[in-house]
Amino acid sequence: LVRSTVAIMFVQNVDEVVFDACCSNDIKDKVASTKYKVGEWSPRFRERIGKVEHLYGMFIHLPLIAAIVSSLVYGIRYSP
Repeated sequence: LVRSTVAIMFVQNVDEVVFDACCSNDIKDKVASTKYKVGEWSPRFRERIGKVEHLYGMFIHLPLIAAIVSSLVYGIRYSP
């Protein structure tokens, strides 16, 4: 996890250095003034997503993690 974070930060820093070195001030100003339109989810849709996330977590993700951890513990404990 830490290695992935460091790798992402490295790529972001390289991207910022290249952007600062290669782009004119006019382009930098246009990028800085760009407004992004982000849509809003309806409350009903958010409620449905919350239910799906709960069901996924309880019946897929949690049993899968339990099975993987149990397999690892069993494999390490009883390996020759």
